Amino acid sequence: MSDNHSLLAHLVPKLTRGVEDAATDALAFILNGSKPCRDALVGMLAVGDRKLEEVAHTKTQVTISNKSRLDLVAYDSAGSERLIIESKFWAPLLAGQAIRYVRHLSCDGPAMLLFVAPRARHETLWAKIKQQFKDASDLELGSEVASRIWCNSGWGVGSGGH
Repeated sequence: MSDNHSLLAHLVPKLTRGVEDAATDALAFILNGSKPCRDALVGMLAVGDRKLEEVAHTKTQVTISNKSRLDLVAYDSAGSERLIIESKFWAPLLAGQAIRYVRHLSCDGPAMLLFVAPRARHETLWAKIKQQFKDASDLELGSEVASRIWCNSGWGVGSGGH
C-alpha cells in the first residue's frame, strides 16, 4: 500500500514531473473557485494587525521583468499583487530568489512572500532564506526590517503546516 493519502498525491507523480507546479495549479484552482478559501488564506496569514487586502483572484507561472517565474500570485480587486506563494518542495532556492521576490512586491499596500515547503525542508530552506537577506546589503531579517517592509510593502516567510 502506498503512503499517498489522497488521489491527487497518488496520481500527480505518475502523470507529470512537475509535482510542485501541479500542486500550485491545484491551489490556484481552489482559491479562484472559492471566496471562503481566499478569505481563510488571508486570515491565516494575518500577523497581529498586519493583514493582506482581500484576495480577488490568483494566477500561476507569472513571469516578471527579471525573467523570474513566480509560482502563484494573488491579486486584490484593483489588480495589485498582494501575495506571492513560492512552492519549494524539493526544487532549490535560487541565488537571490527570496530577495528578488520581496523587492518585486507592490509598495502601495500590504503584501507578502510565502514559501510553502514540506516539514523536512523547513530548517534548511529557512537557513538559505536568512542567508540571502544577510547577503543583501539593504535588507535584513528582524523586527526593524519587518516593520520597514510591512510599512513599505509587507512581507512574510512561512511554510505549510504552521
